[in-house]
Amino acid sequence: MNRKYILFFSYLILFTSTNALNQSDWGKILKNNIKPKLYAETYFGIDVLNEQSTTMPDFIFNHKRMKQVGLNSAIIGFDFDYRRVRSSVSFIAGNYATYNIIEPTGLNNIFEANFGYQLLKHHDLWLDAGVMESNLGFESVIASANNTMTRSLLAEGSPYYLNAAKLGYTTHNEKWKFELLVSNGWQKMVNGNVAFGHTVQYHPNEKWTINSSSFVGDRTYLTVDNSIYQIRDRFFHNFYVQRKTERTSFTIGVDFGTDFINEGDYFEQWEAYIAQFSYNFNDKLSAALRGEYFFDPGESVTNYSGVGGQELLAFSANLDIQLHELILLRFEGKYMENRPQYYTIYPTLYSGIPQEFVYLGTSLSIDLWNH
Repeated sequence: MNRKYILFFSYLILFTSTNALNQSDWGKILKNNIKPKLYAETYFGIDVLNEQSTTMPDFIFNHKRMKQVGLNSAIIGFDFDYRRVRSSVSFIAGNYATYNIIEPTGLNNIFEANFGYQLLKHHDLWLDAGVMESNLGFESVIASANNTMTRSLLAEGSPYYLNAAKLGYTTHNEKWKFELLVSNGWQKMVNGNVAFGHTVQYHPNEKWTINSSSFVGDRTYLTVDNSIYQIRDRFFHNFYVQRKTERTSFTIGVDFGTDFINEGDYFEQWEAYIAQFSYNFNDKLSAALRGEYFFDPGESVTNYSGVGGQELLAFSANLDIQLHELILLRFEGKYMENRPQYYTIYPTLYSGIPQEFVYLGTSLSIDLWNH
């Protein structure tokens, strides 16, 4: 699959959408119902404790490079929404695409390419299919939609996108949202394995969100010597509670996963926790604090230069300045400690691998995505 196919797919979505509407004035329909989208984020960061480092550790995929101005993500695309038909197509470049979208050439610049149809005219019941943002977690690739500059360890350790078919329903009072998904696997557009998932989201009022999401499917791994494939049956659950007001936002989240390996011969588990608080001083200035813990002893979803296991503790402080309605300047300081037992058991073997990180970074973004 190459870029010509991607362009063909984009045009096909528009053609079938408008043709199905039996409208003669296609140009007017497209003009009134296509919304262009654009987002771009540049950044600069350093690790104060490890000045020789030029990239963040292996388990970090965003804001990856250090001591140079980098492009974290640049996304351009469009939404089409008319009557009971909707579609989103967009393409991405930058560090996020380079380090996190491991797909065949021609696919690794797709951010989203999906098509949806409202199954019932008077009910919010939709069937969507294609490449879309994952249902797992509360953070977006669009960093300006998040309370912090960098992504959480929970987000970096779970899929950002899925190639899926999704059946979603939102109640009339918008208190409940339900989703059932069949996907091509854990962040895989092609060459994956069939997987399933769900989302149940409850809004008791406009301030609170309670979310439960899951992933259930197989994954295939090579062993350390790249000779034998391991089949892992993966069960993953994401849960978070969020409270938002005009001034404040508070989120607590828990991730828990289990891989059953080689038809249940043995299993490995990982878990992660987050607490995040943000405060808006006014329309121009806001701040955020975040604490995280990530424990992955079997490197199920993380890896770091052969250390053989992760036990990560991280704290960060964030300051945002809204320079313009569309332009956001951010500063972040983050302390991160990797403290698995291997550092003390084998001090010579792991003497060259940093245990502590102090990251200082800034980013500048323009957002025509959420406007």
